[in-house]
Amino acid sequence: MDKSTRKALHNAMDQFSYHGDLYQATPISKGRINETYLLKFYQNHEHRYVIQRLNHDFFKYPQVVADNVTSIAEYLEQKVLERGGDPRSDSINIVYTKDLKPYYVDEDGSYWRSYRYIDGKSLAKPSFRQFYRIGRCYGYFHLDLLSFPLDVLKHSDAPFHDVERRLSHLEKAIAENKVKRVYFAQEEIDSLRELSYLKDILKSYKLPLRVCHNEAIIDNVLTKKKKTVVLDLDTVAPGYLCYDYGDLIRSGCYRLNEDGGEKKGRFDIKLFAAGTAGFLESFGAQMSGEELASLVPGLIYVTYERALFYTIEYLMGDPLCRVRMPEDNLHRARAQLSLLKQILSKKEALQQIVESL
Repeated sequence: MDKSTRKALHNAMDQFSYHGDLYQATPISKGRINETYLLKFYQNHEHRYVIQRLNHDFFKYPQVVADNVTSIAEYLEQKVLERGGDPRSDSINIVYTKDLKPYYVDEDGSYWRSYRYIDGKSLAKPSFRQFYRIGRCYGYFHLDLLSFPLDVLKHSDAPFHDVERRLSHLEKAIAENKVKRVYFAQEEIDSLRELSYLKDILKSYKLPLRVCHNEAIIDNVLTKKKKTVVLDLDTVAPGYLCYDYGDLIRSGCYRLNEDGGEKKGRFDIKLFAAGTAGFLESFGAQMSGEELASLVPGLIYVTYERALFYTIEYLMGDPLCRVRMPEDNLHRARAQLSLLKQILSKKEALQQIVESL
């Protein structure tokens, strides 16, 4: 951590209402967008918190994001209380500033927010039973938000799952070729262009707008024994249910280290069945027939969108997603394209599994 980052972090920490005296602040490397730190305080016993600085390049309207997160987190906290649960461990619990705001804006215009730390871990390679529980967790997330008014959510202008917009950005990135990487990504560019018909795969379905997480990946669920908690509400916005289902499946059913340079992995159809079963158990009764039919097409759509996103990131010089190596986003794009082609080859079988559950 450099001197300026340390100064900004400590200044931000001073604004929030924490218990005890700080004795450790550690960067959390997981997560590709925001800066995140684990804070440990002591007063009679240890108190742990998380503090984050929002990425302004990704979130163009950080106050909108902060307001949406606050609305959703407070609503979910009330749902936990109604069930007799403990919001300190069963949902995101916002730490307010000393002047009772859910975020702090520093002198550089950066937005900081803080939460109580929730004990648990995300599962990079869940078992069938664990993935079933993760799928069920996201279904319950939607069930809890079934009555949340959509008009409360403010528009953040983030292109969540907007394939038309991604395709436009791809062509712009190719034309500009800012960091001279088009040559190295030509195979991926050709594949994405050939698959551009997938932008219309959901257009024939009449789908209701719902409150969606929009990044419902396995990394955003904390697991401790049999308890699961959905994290990272920055991307919550109106969307289609199949977006969250698609993110769940694509992130949990593909056995590959996409940051390690691997180009091909294996799509696990048994994990697909487990995650789908959990999702449908908790939310299936609330779904329309059109929504059920759109699940597999939605999986295809969001996987294509992710392949577009990572290719654009690589071509633009990695402006949004943090990387360790220059090729990281290209590797991620290749992984999503490999996954997409396997899903397309199994489309009918996957649809049959959904219909049988």
